[in-house]
Amino acid sequence: MTTKILTASILVLMLFACNQNETNKSTKDSAVSSSQKGSVANEPDTTVVAQPTADSSLLLLSDSILRLFKNQDFAHLGSYIHPQSGIRLSPYGVTDTLKDQRLTAKQLSTLTSSKKTVNWGISEGSGEPISLNVREYFKRFVYDVDFINAERKSINNIIGPDSSSSNITSVYPGHKFVQFYFSGFNKQYEGMDWKSLVLVFKKENGRRYLVAVLHDQWKG
Repeated sequence: MTTKILTASILVLMLFACNQNETNKSTKDSAVSSSQKGSVANEPDTTVVAQPTADSSLLLLSDSILRLFKNQDFAHLGSYIHPQSGIRLSPYGVTDTLKDQRLTAKQLSTLTSSKKTVNWGISEGSGEPISLNVREYFKRFVYDVDFINAERKSINNIIGPDSSSSNITSVYPGHKFVQFYFSGFNKQYEGMDWKSLVLVFKKENGRRYLVAVLHDQWKG
């Protein structure tokens, strides 16, 4: 009888010890888990902010110029134009160095103050001369769609149907340029109503100046 009682007592003690170990282990695991969760929750909420790059500053500069185009703010546009080279305005993506108009900031300002028409080249659709005053030209061959919100923006790379015929890198070697591109607006035209605008910049004395604006579209 005594032996049975002793055996039972030993079993009870062993079971108690096992339960205590499990309880301690569970408490320890819980404490570790809480500590880990707390360390994550207490980490500072950091937001990675990209450092300004040459490309991002060029896009910002281009956007500022597009807003001047949109509002036909020629008074402020002059400060962005290269003081010696002026600005060449090409109605199409292939630059014609003989026929495309090249104006200084002063000449552009003078023309915008009058309604004098200028010959900007030949229409590739009709073959007729492009005779418009400055404001009409900018409305038709510069900011004819909302390029600020262009579908795609490209730096130093011409995209679109006429990309292979572009002569921009040969006419403006070493220059930076930004293209604003729409692949089309109406599905029924299957992309034939695409539009493109390219701004070309020349860097001088640490500053980038606008030296050319090329507008392009389907030639049909």
